[in-house]
Amino acid sequence: MIITAKIDASRLLKVLAQFPSQTAAEQNKLLNDNVRLLISSSGNVPGLVQIIPPHSQGVSGTAAKKQGEGAVMRDLSRVYANPGTVYAAMKSIGADGPAAAYWAAWKVKDVSKMQRIADSVPSLPSQFKRHRSFDGGSEHGKRRGRNGRVNGIKPSFVVTDPAALKAYRRRKMKNVGMLASAVPSAYSGRFGALRGVPAWVKRHSAPGGYVRDQKTSAGRVVKIGITSRAISDMQRRFNYVLKYRVAAIQRQLPFLARSLEKKLAAGLT
Repeated sequence: MIITAKIDASRLLKVLAQFPSQTAAEQNKLLNDNVRLLISSSGNVPGLVQIIPPHSQGVSGTAAKKQGEGAVMRDLSRVYANPGTVYAAMKSIGADGPAAAYWAAWKVKDVSKMQRIADSVPSLPSQFKRHRSFDGGSEHGKRRGRNGRVNGIKPSFVVTDPAALKAYRRRKMKNVGMLASAVPSAYSGRFGALRGVPAWVKRHSAPGGYVRDQKTSAGRVVKIGITSRAISDMQRRFNYVLKYRVAAIQRQLPFLARSLEKKLAAGLT
């Protein structure tokens, strides 16, 4: 995934073209500063870090972290049911006797009896009649879509080893912020320190991001992107933040052009 854009900097470029050696430092600083701000920003104009999940419009910082952790819990609850959910489902359809017996069996961890009781309630949804200890998260992986979220809301089966599920949930919650770390990790501070990267993003060093500084016949080009870890709407998110960064550069260009013109004029007098 490569971010590209066209910026109308004709006035500045016309000046710079006349005095390339004198303005090389200003050109590089302009590019370096905006690469950093495009990746991450602590100001009003967001960077890539500030729009990659779990960040969303109006949600950042600790609130974004909690939002990501909440999404993990919600997704897992859509994949894996627990005995308490089955008990509540039995109660909701009026099967009070089987519900009480089911709960008593659960208290002593008699899974075979729990299965028999669930099978004996005809109107109980089929997903509540499948009991398994835990699958290590394989079903969760199967049901995740390209956007990283779980498809469907019906649980695949009832987990009878809640400790294993809890441990898996903790591991997944610790992954919150990993995708957002891909580009900062690839950037590696080459043009100065990034600002606005939360600690829960910094703790990761996800692969799949790239920051390539290249010299071409047209000048210097920096390419930023995410490859293997991209989610389905990442290009839309990149385009969104790039639009605001380009607008910020365009607001900056007239001031920079006037500053350079004064410096160049002073050098000619």
